[in-house]
Amino acid sequence: MNNAVASATVALTADEIIVETALGGARYCLPNFNKTINLAATGAGGMDTGTAPAYGYVALYAIYNPSTGASALLAVNATSAVAPSVYGGANMPTGYTASALVSVWPVDGNGKLVAGAQLDREVWIPEVAILTTSTVASTPTSVSVSTIVPPNARAVRGTMVVNNNTVNGGSNASFVGNAQSVGSIRIGTTAPASGAGAAYSFSGLPILVSQTIYYTLTNVSGSGTLYGFISGYSI
Repeated sequence: MNNAVASATVALTADEIIVETALGGARYCLPNFNKTINLAATGAGGMDTGTAPAYGYVALYAIYNPSTGASALLAVNATSAVAPSVYGGANMPTGYTASALVSVWPVDGNGKLVAGAQLDREVWIPEVAILTTSTVASTPTSVSVSTIVPPNARAVRGTMVVNNNTVNGGSNASFVGNAQSVGSIRIGTTAPASGAGAAYSFSGLPILVSQTIYYTLTNVSGSGTLYGFISGYSI
C-alpha cells in the first residue's frame, strides 16, 4: 500500500493472500490480489458498518466469496481493540465467508487514511513526536503512543535524541518494551558543547504493553533532555 496524501481510498496489492473461514478453517488462496478500499462506502470495498472513525484506526481485511470467486477489501473500526486475524464481526457482506487481516491504518479527523506506506507487515507514517523530557527516570517510565500506533502494533520504529546542557556533561537514555526493560534500545552522550547530544534511529522496539513504550533517562553530570519520535510500526 502507498498512500501519498490523506485519502478515503487506497489500493492494496499482494502476490497472494491466504484467507480462512476461521483460524484452522477452510482456506483459499487469492493470487495477484489488487483491490481498493473506500472508507466513504459500506459493504465489500468499504466499511463493514457505519462510518470511518475520526482520529482512530481501521483494520483492513481481504475477504472472499467462494461461491462467486469474488474478493474485496473490508474496513473495520479498530480504534479500541486488537483486530483479529480473521474477521470476527457480524457485518460480513453476503456470500463472503473467508477473510484475512492485511493492514491496520491510522485515520485522520476527516475519516481519511493518513499518508503512509506499507510493505508486508511494516507500516511507515510521517514522523510524530512522542516525548520531550528532562526529568530523570532511573526506572522504566511509560509513554502512551495510542494516538500514533494501533492496538495491533507489535513493534515501533523511530528516532531518539538525548542532549546535555553542560559542556562535557553526560546523559544516558533508553527506550524499552516494558517495565522490566525487555527489548532495550540505548543511547548515551557526552556533550562537547551546551545543548549538544546524539541521535539514534531505531526499529523493532517491541510493544509488550498495548500502545505503550517505556523510557529511562539518567545523568552522569549536567542535565539531559530526551526526545522521542515514532515513524512507523509493524502489525
